[in-house]
Amino acid sequence: TIGVGNTGGYVGLRLNAGIAGSAIGATFLDFTEGTSYTKRAQIQVETGGNIYIKNTSSNTLRMVIKSTGQIQTPSNPAFRARAKTSQTYAAGWQHVIYDESVTTRGTGYASSRFTAPVDGWYQFNAQWTANNNADTDGTLSMWIDGSSTNLVASVSMPNTGGSYDGHTISGCCYLAASSYVQVHRYSSVSNTTRTNAAYGGWFSGFLIG
Repeated sequence: TIGVGNTGGYVGLRLNAGIAGSAIGATFLDFTEGTSYTKRAQIQVETGGNIYIKNTSSNTLRMVIKSTGQIQTPSNPAFRARAKTSQTYAAGWQHVIYDESVTTRGTGYASSRFTAPVDGWYQFNAQWTANNNADTDGTLSMWIDGSSTNLVASVSMPNTGGSYDGHTISGCCYLAASSYVQVHRYSSVSNTTRTNAAYGGWFSGFLIG
């Protein structure tokens, strides 16, 4: 154990190997604080070469560096949600509802919008398909904090005369913590999300870093 004293107690490192109940051959490097060496973070290295980074006394896993080079970040937010089927939207700009088959990791997605938990760059993707209609515009756009922005461009696909009217968009942008992203569509007429569940479209995103 290596300790560094200060007026508030101690901060230090504690190297442990062969701890009872741990993985065989694992080595633990604990980052501690206070005279009782309260654990704040831990790096665990297994014999096979996998490295696990945890924080606080709860041993919450924050990062895994695989022996083969891949890096996993199980706390980084990610989400995917399906468009609400048979949803009718009036002409003009409307917030598209994605509230079915919602899958999330971490925090941030609720009420068909994603709120950034931390500052950083994020990737977003969205698709939306309407039943055939007389729309002459058909713009799909990602809005930030309730306003349109050029941080994520819009893609237009006007009605082609077929059975369905499809739209898609993909892009990344920098978000400050607490900023939120929603998908909006513009149409020159009222239209309705495709009834077939999986084909109405998806909204997804994740933290790049």
